[in-house]
Amino acid sequence: MHFSALWPYLGLPPEKVSFVYWASMLMGYVSDGAYYCRGGFHKFADSLVTGLKQAGGEIYFKSKVSKINVCDNRVQSVLLASGQVIQAETVISNADMLQTVHDMVGKEYFPKRYLSRLQRMQTSCSIFVVYIATDLDLVQAGAHHEAFYYHELNHEVNYNNALQGEVSWMSVTVPTLLDDGLAPKGEHLIVLTALANYDQAENWQQAKADYMKKMLDFADSKINNLKSHILFIEAGSPATMQRYTLNNKGAAYGWAMTPEQVGASRIANKAPIEGLYFAGHWTMPGGGVYGVSYSGVQTAQKVLGLTRQDELWALCASTDGEL
Repeated sequence: MHFSALWPYLGLPPEKVSFVYWASMLMGYVSDGAYYCRGGFHKFADSLVTGLKQAGGEIYFKSKVSKINVCDNRVQSVLLASGQVIQAETVISNADMLQTVHDMVGKEYFPKRYLSRLQRMQTSCSIFVVYIATDLDLVQAGAHHEAFYYHELNHEVNYNNALQGEVSWMSVTVPTLLDDGLAPKGEHLIVLTALANYDQAENWQQAKADYMKKMLDFADSKINNLKSHILFIEAGSPATMQRYTLNNKGAAYGWAMTPEQVGASRIANKAPIEGLYFAGHWTMPGGGVYGVSYSGVQTAQKVLGLTRQDELWALCASTDGEL
């Protein structure tokens, strides 16, 4: 029961999630431990930006891609919403796969069998997150860096409750218990997270306040007096996740992490168009930080034509500038 309590990391309860993928995640924690970014998770993204620039790359922020141009079954360029065209023999998309295939490239460039498979794939659920700053002494309150709280020990019920908009469980993360530099002295940050169904609310802008109240009430029942010590509070709904990530319905894990949709059963990193590749939680091996990070490694190998992973690491270690 304690092991299965970590199922929200993959977005599906034990009865539905891929056991192989879940076991791989758990073994990673057991053998290597769980790591967190000192200074906040954005430090991970910052390190990727630094590495890309050091390798000669250039980053365009706030530059939405409108079209990936294809000719003779090969990518040729990328068109930005600004009208700028960037020539490219290789394009790697970590965007929503349906948007990449249907909108940015165009269904007419893909085999019908490939499109049919995409149509059969099941999208994962989204999440609802509440961000809190508090002056409550969380050490004295007995809070932990991360904890999962459940009213119901049947996780299938918990999952279904979440999809129906009921808050019967959540994860509570207090990053300042590990990294006190994230907040002024005497204050803490708290993140409340629960799975959520995008289609559960007709208008998330209207439903957001009520859902946030449910989560805050639940958290207050676990951390006494939390509600009376809030300095700042903000929430992100599935609509928020969709707006900022452009993932369909705010999907938090790409395709759902079922046995039929992880590992080799997920959509391959290489598309059936020359020069087009995928990375991230819509492609192999699956969702989660470890999964999408390894997906980048797999895709890099394919782009560079390397058959073994150690060849990639050797190339990275021996390269000072551009690859």
